[in-house]
Amino acid sequence: IIYVLAFDRKVVGDLLGKAMFDSVAEAGERYLQKIVQIPLSLPKASAGDLRKACAKGVDGIVSGMNLRIDQADLQRWDQAYATGLARRIRTPRHVCQYLNAIRFAVPLLADEVNTVDILLIEGLRVFYPDAFEIVKANQSAFVGRRVGDHELYLGTPSLPELIAAARGSLSPSDQDGLDGLLNVIFPKYNAGRPTSVGPEDLKEWSRQRRACSPSYGGRFFSYAIVKSDVADADADAIVREASNPHTTQLGAMLGSQLDHIKQPMLLEKIRERSEQLDPAAAGRIAIALSEMSDRFEEPFSLHQSSHTGLTAAKLSATLCARSQNESEQIATASAVLRCDKDYWFAARFMRELDPPDTASEKRALQVTGATLERMRSLFIDKYRDFSRLGTPQLDLGRRWIFEMLFVVSQAGGQKLIEERLVGHMQGNLRTVIRCLQLCTQPVAASGESIPTPRDFEHRLLARLAKLVCLNTVAKIISETWPRSKENLTPTDWPNLTVDDRILAQFMHFYREASAKAEGGTS
Repeated sequence: IIYVLAFDRKVVGDLLGKAMFDSVAEAGERYLQKIVQIPLSLPKASAGDLRKACAKGVDGIVSGMNLRIDQADLQRWDQAYATGLARRIRTPRHVCQYLNAIRFAVPLLADEVNTVDILLIEGLRVFYPDAFEIVKANQSAFVGRRVGDHELYLGTPSLPELIAAARGSLSPSDQDGLDGLLNVIFPKYNAGRPTSVGPEDLKEWSRQRRACSPSYGGRFFSYAIVKSDVADADADAIVREASNPHTTQLGAMLGSQLDHIKQPMLLEKIRERSEQLDPAAAGRIAIALSEMSDRFEEPFSLHQSSHTGLTAAKLSATLCARSQNESEQIATASAVLRCDKDYWFAARFMRELDPPDTASEKRALQVTGATLERMRSLFIDKYRDFSRLGTPQLDLGRRWIFEMLFVVSQAGGQKLIEERLVGHMQGNLRTVIRCLQLCTQPVAASGESIPTPRDFEHRLLARLAKLVCLNTVAKIISETWPRSKENLTPTDWPNLTVDDRILAQFMHFYREASAKAEGGTS
């Protein structure tokens, strides 16, 4: 009987010496010589052979899943292997370890993420496990800082400290390999010194489903589509259904993905695909979103930057703009305004079509005067329906209602607003105060109100004048406010109550503006 044993001679000798001969390695080696009569040392696998074996195995797994890798991604794979993986793949056993890892990961995420990034993230997990855990726990730090976005600060100056622990156990050569691998996976990593990320970078990385995209990165570490995510297959199915002119399932398909936790990602997926949609399909999605506006939480302000419902209204306007035909645009816009379940949705949608400050805000639709007037008329009709509900127009807890008045005014409904506001203000100083407070009420970036009272400033006169005649407001105050307070000066303001202070400030600036107007100055 002949036994063939395959093992690492030094490793086994050291273990035998430790277990049987008081940690004397040489004794372990001599013991092996008694057992193994004909030792044959296999030649060390060359780097080229290891690369060929690895590439052949990877190609078999990828092609077996019918996945395609484009030329640019093949170049990234070649670069990552040469600079990062090759330094750690030193034996055929390492090749087997790596191939087993990607056999597990690729089927779980096929068609949902970038295939080459799966291969590279698994290489990071197998060969640089400490670094993998650090990246998994601090993924946003490796993406870089988004240009102009201070609220979502994706970079961090402590990145070198984050990776220092992983580097500490590596040789200098392997440290370079880790940097090389991370540089390919995260383009803005820059060897531990993250640079800025522009919106075009993020857009392109999302299109490629890269690990460096905030929209896709989490998938590579969870091996799944988490509850807050929307599978690309589902988003693509929605787009295909929207392209069907006889669709009856679009609303149900959108609705199935509109759980509160999924809303931001669903809207992002639709936005990413908006340029691929034909105008008719884009219009159907815009209308479907308006029909389900009641699935979103009511905002506090129309200017909340991260409110998903407002994002949906803005996206509807963008989708409406996909058509270059004005008759199609007016048909889609009419349907959105007619079908939406919440008036704040209509107000934000209309604000995108007809912003009050066209110098600083671009219209979603570039339409002629007649078409724009038609849309304005539709929105004013919508507001009339709202005003008939008897909802308070000056609710400090629902600022969007007050902000909607400016959208109505922009649409040509100032007379309608003034009649309603003046009717409430006459003989009711509290309503006047509430209106002035809403003009001054600051709003945080999150959309919440800041409780600190603000002064009524001269510049706010023009803002208030868009809703109601300033002469009328001044007359109501003069008729209702005690005459002893009418001539209060700025030196008196610190000692006044909050209500008297804002009334005194309005009257002061109103008189200043009136005096300048009478003197012929602007």
